[in-house]
Amino acid sequence: MEAMWNMDVSMEEIHQRILKSVMSSSEFENELQKTFVVALLDLFIRVNDGLNFFVNYYEPTRTDLVLFFKEPIIEIFGEEPYHQLENMIRKD
Repeated sequence: MEAMWNMDVSMEEIHQRILKSVMSSSEFENELQKTFVVALLDLFIRVNDGLNFFVNYYEPTRTDLVLFFKEPIIEIFGEEPYHQLENMIRKD
């Protein structure tokens, strides 16, 4: 995954953007629920060094690609970028 990571954005900035995104979301029933989810995400990211671990060590499989990446990538960017990413991933 590290090879695909070429953004000029710090992990802390991404962490803060994730938390702000959830806080501004209307996907939760109330503020307490939203606050709990943000705190849980913050805990996971900080305690497990989640973002750094993901970027530095995680290698997506074809199954992961289909389950988690395919739909949003095709919806936003179209099929060609998805197929390029799919060709980069040889594991499963």
